[in-house]
Amino acid sequence: MPGKSNAKCTAILFNNNNKYAILHQHSDEDGNLLILEINAFNKYDFMLVDIYGPKRDTSNFNLVQEPALDYFNYNNANNPESRKALLSLKELHGLFEPWRIKFD
Repeated sequence: MPGKSNAKCTAILFNNNNKYAILHQHSDEDGNLLILEINAFNKYDFMLVDIYGPKRDTSNFNLVQEPALDYFNYNNANNPESRKALLSLKELHGLFEPWRIKFD
């Protein structure tokens, strides 16, 4: 059956060449939330959270966190209210963007 144009879901993808183990998994029935607790390389424990939200500026996390670093020659910052909300959630819960962090 072909997909619907209004279908939604979340996904967290892994490279099969890396060593990881999924310790716990949680998802909601609507496909809006996926949480994985993993162990990587038998050394690091991570909690990965993927959220699907409606396409409104107050709840759309399709954005960049640091426009000065992530945009080049781009005049319009997408979803500024959602960006503020996401940054507040990160600060409140001590979350970080792993792409910008280097582990020793």
